[in-house]
Amino acid sequence: MQKPIPVGLIGLGRHGSRYLRHLIEEETGGKLIAISRQHIDEGRRQAKSHCVRFFPDYRDLIADPAIQAVLVVAPAALNSQIGLDAIAHRKAVLIEKPLALNCRKGENLVDAATQAGVPLMTGHTLRYEPVIRKVRDMSSSLGALLSLHGTMHLEERLEIPGSKESDLGVLLEFGIHLLDWVRLMIPDEPLTVAATIMRSSPHAPETHANITLTTRSGLSCHLDIARVRTKRVTHIEVFGSN
Repeated sequence: MQKPIPVGLIGLGRHGSRYLRHLIEEETGGKLIAISRQHIDEGRRQAKSHCVRFFPDYRDLIADPAIQAVLVVAPAALNSQIGLDAIAHRKAVLIEKPLALNCRKGENLVDAATQAGVPLMTGHTLRYEPVIRKVRDMSSSLGALLSLHGTMHLEERLEIPGSKESDLGVLLEFGIHLLDWVRLMIPDEPLTVAATIMRSSPHAPETHANITLTTRSGLSCHLDIARVRTKRVTHIEVFGSN
């Protein structure tokens, strides 16, 4: 039986706390041995509670030779630098989505990991949901895919004081799951992309996005992503020639 991989967790906010719970309570193949977060007093308390080490500076956690893999669950704007630092120390890296805030930074991460020969993964959890996996398994029986429709509406939430998550619009915060689902399903590259974006004010993050993608083979994909007052829903439809 393979020994659990020694893991360090960077970031224990809204999503990071969920990672901490999974690592502590479930069999994941990883063993949490260290954490790092910006709130030092709370970090020390959590480390003591779970019998792990605490590093006020994430770079010291990454440099620890006992750690083989790093989970990055920090504000999205910090993902690129933390990821590059971990790759430079030849640590396997899992970054909670989004991988980066733009294509250039994302490509830099992928290139660095490829050159270093270390695993790099983004936390696109939707593709591992049983329903999504079943739909993908069934897609070959549908004949040629004709269209995909995806809806993801999440309730408006109270902002955490000092949180940087509110800087993200719906596309990077959670709509990226549907974008990843489309890339998982389609047989070829998107040829055209059109989007209608809605914001509460000109400089605010987007609260609603309607997106249409078409591929070279003529497959049409429609996505509806929004913050709503009530009634969370994630809904997908796949249409094939059969």
